[in-house]
Amino acid sequence: MRYIILFATLILSACASKQELVNDAQLIESEITKRFNSLVEAAKTLDTDDYFNHFDKHRFTALNENGTVTHSFIGFQNNYLTGVESVENYQSLEFRNVKVSVINPRTAILVNEYKATIMLNTGSVVNFSGAGTQVWHKSDEIWKLVSVSSSAATPL
Repeated sequence: MRYIILFATLILSACASKQELVNDAQLIESEITKRFNSLVEAAKTLDTDDYFNHFDKHRFTALNENGTVTHSFIGFQNNYLTGVESVENYQSLEFRNVKVSVINPRTAILVNEYKATIMLNTGSVVNFSGAGTQVWHKSDEIWKLVSVSSSAATPL
């Protein structure tokens, strides 16, 4: 009888621990989604200061759409600023197939597909789409991007 009680206690403890992990993962997914939406809003409004506040400037690296890599935040920041200088506004910026995968309590991966329409300072309108991967890491209790990668969709 003693072993049955011990076994039942272990089973119940394992179930409670599993439920805590599920609850933690849901909370983390919610936090990442909130940070991602904040990043998107900063991009849409061309608020570069707010946009860059979403990145871990010390641990950052990127795989660029053109097949190159950037191993410093400064390099990424300079490339982004160069591109943003030519943008008048976002006419649309939509994300679909967004999925957050929680790796552990301090790391998560977000993947997405995107579609955007921008108006350039010249008045030209440009449409583009593709997909991206973001690695988020919780540092000093704030979720920050430590790595991003992107790819452009091939026109049909």
